[in-house]
Amino acid sequence: MLRSFKIICPFCEDFYAFPDNFDEIYRCRCGAVYKITWQSDMEDSMNQLTNFFLKDGESLRNRAENNILCHAVVYEDIQELIRMKTEYEAVKYIRRIQSFDQNFPQKVGLIWLGNYKREHLCF
Repeated sequence: MLRSFKIICPFCEDFYAFPDNFDEIYRCRCGAVYKITWQSDMEDSMNQLTNFFLKDGESLRNRAENNILCHAVVYEDIQELIRMKTEYEAVKYIRRIQSFDQNFPQKVGLIWLGNYKREHLCF
């Protein structure tokens, strides 16, 4: 079911319910941002995430003190979405945002943008 599908942050492993709105950008407690997007809109979505991430209010200098790397994590084929395609609630949800398309899950991606904290890195 759509409600039981969880999105897991690749930066801190916290989890969130599947977003209700594909147009929204969401923020994890660790500061990372994520968005479900159409694969055809990946580039625009990445630009939106970058702007949202940097608009955080912290200066880049403060970020540099606490973080070493900024990464984008892109999941182009979300396995759970493929499974959800067969569930009634997912079909109902998909019909609300578009006419149902059997290839819908292959056209959707999940993008995360965030920082790996210094203490999480192993060299």
